[in-house]
Amino acid sequence: MRKSTEADYVRRILWALEFIRENLDREFTLEELASAACFSPFHFHRVFTGMTGETVAGLVRRLKLERAAQRLIEGSEPVLVIALRTGYDPNQAFTRAFSSAFGEPPSRFRELRKAVPHLCAPSGYHYHPESVVAVFNPVRKGDRTMDAKTVELNPLKVLCMRHIGPYNLIGGAFEKLDGEVGMAGIDTGKSQWLAIY
Repeated sequence: MRKSTEADYVRRILWALEFIRENLDREFTLEELASAACFSPFHFHRVFTGMTGETVAGLVRRLKLERAAQRLIEGSEPVLVIALRTGYDPNQAFTRAFSSAFGEPPSRFRELRKAVPHLCAPSGYHYHPESVVAVFNPVRKGDRTMDAKTVELNPLKVLCMRHIGPYNLIGGAFEKLDGEVGMAGIDTGKSQWLAIY
């Protein structure tokens, strides 16, 4: 893609992100969103998904959950009210979606958390209640975030800790494993840490 075309697409996707932020409390159509970004609906959906790394529905769902998490921490509204404002009815659906995203149910999250952990967002765009979208990091094909290679190892003993839930909470599994190993008195001087996703 030419630089001028990419810059134009970035600007238009920013318009779409601002439209989403301003209209997060209401249902809107793909046609409305595409129009806000000056694209045809078909072309918009491809460009949006390609540049943000998320579908429109996935991004909207994530932003609503991030906003709900912020309301849980900063406000005193009952969980049921937050669930309804997030678009979930019944409350159990909200609890399942929230627990899947943040690793714990809303009421426990409210008790334990002081800040909202960011959910995985390839473009780095997250919910901010008072700010206009100024920038996002477009996902580019061919970007590499880590080098992958296949290696063969000699047989080895492995201790493991399973983590189910959001990637951004995986550090807790490493901490728990480290604590268990320390309490068992296992010498880890020549050990390796390994993560299998």
